Amino acid sequence: MKYDVILYGAGIKLPYVYSELKNVYNIVCIADKDERKQGLEIEMPDVIKLKVFSIEDSLNRFSLAKIWITPAVPVKFEIITELTVMLGIDKERILNYEAVTYRKGCQKIENNLLVGQNLLSFCCETIEGRPQPTLWFDDDISCEDLYKLFNEFKIRTVKRLNSPKPPKGCIDCRHIETRWWKNNDEKIVVITFDEASGGVVCQFKCVYCTIRKNFIPENTAKAEKILAFLEYLKTSGKLDEQTAFILSLGEITVSPFRKRIFELVRNFRCDINTNSELYSKEIAEKLTDKRSRVQISLDSGTAETFKAIKGRDCFEKVCKNIQKYSKIGNVILKYIILPGLNDNEKDVKGFIKIAVKVGAEIALSRDFYDVKKFDENIETCIETAKLIISSAEESKLKITSWLNDVIPKSAFEERIKRLY
Repeated sequence: MKYDVILYGAGIKLPYVYSELKNVYNIVCIADKDERKQGLEIEMPDVIKLKVFSIEDSLNRFSLAKIWITPAVPVKFEIITELTVMLGIDKERILNYEAVTYRKGCQKIENNLLVGQNLLSFCCETIEGRPQPTLWFDDDISCEDLYKLFNEFKIRTVKRLNSPKPPKGCIDCRHIETRWWKNNDEKIVVITFDEASGGVVCQFKCVYCTIRKNFIPENTAKAEKILAFLEYLKTSGKLDEQTAFILSLGEITVSPFRKRIFELVRNFRCDINTNSELYSKEIAEKLTDKRSRVQISLDSGTAETFKAIKGRDCFEKVCKNIQKYSKIGNVILKYIILPGLNDNEKDVKGFIKIAVKVGAEIALSRDFYDVKKFDENIETCIETAKLIISSAEESKLKITSWLNDVIPKSAFEERIKRLY
């Protein structure tokens, strides 16, 4: 016998949730607190029409019905509190109930895992002298014990976040929010590779990058340990279909672990960072999964500037591989504004021309480390940003700005905000 179910929330996720649940439950109506929606009939993807009521009216009409909350977090958590605390509804009646608490939290701490050699963390953002919370571990620890240790570390970090003395790296961080959070969320949503992906391997010598080494053989065992841990998470059911991997720091196409890594991320959404000098069949195959994307920091529109920034004379080769990838899946082209190198009209126009040709999304950023140089040359940097933004909009390309999303912050944060 199917449960009668009320779908709470007539927002953008409603048709997707309906499609997933319609064969499992008997969907009887939609509830929404927006009075403008109450009384309307909404057509579902299978042409069935469902009427919208207030949650009180829905429960009166269907007194035995269960509830499914359609919005994603954090709205979902607010609705859970509304239903259980304000309306006194038994949590057993809410099919996708999760225990929540009103406190300080961070999406990265709650759901992210950053892996490196002998370390686990939540994110890589830091201010000099204020490192992020990091769990260091010994080589001989078992994967099961490491997982338990990480969850304990997460709980301690959340407690510290809500204490009078939070972790130094979290003070004033823009990701910290005071709202309803899930209690001890063990689900890992985003996994970012640090040195486990062969992060010390890259044939480029980008001026803004701190990793300019060849692979160190002594690190093999440490990288294999991290890979074994991630494989344990996968095989023991610690990940789900929503988990995403980010392959960053280093060059995946020259990593000695690339085959093992691509096998690990099979069937998962994946953001792949590559310099694109070498065409990768593994990347191309991954891009056939339309949830996955490839990101290339091109940072230039001319071969001369590319060579000056990247330390490699292969601009044309990179552009050809970008075209190949764009024919398969989603490509993001990144432009890191570097004063004295690419803060000029010629490079911007060349970059936009390439982006238009392949229909790429644009990511606009600045040097994660040298904020001083950016601020000292703020006028040319602002003009460069304006030109990239206006050119992208004119060409109907999607553009995302990270100019204010890196630490340390620019002293001209307000001016940067006004660009959008």
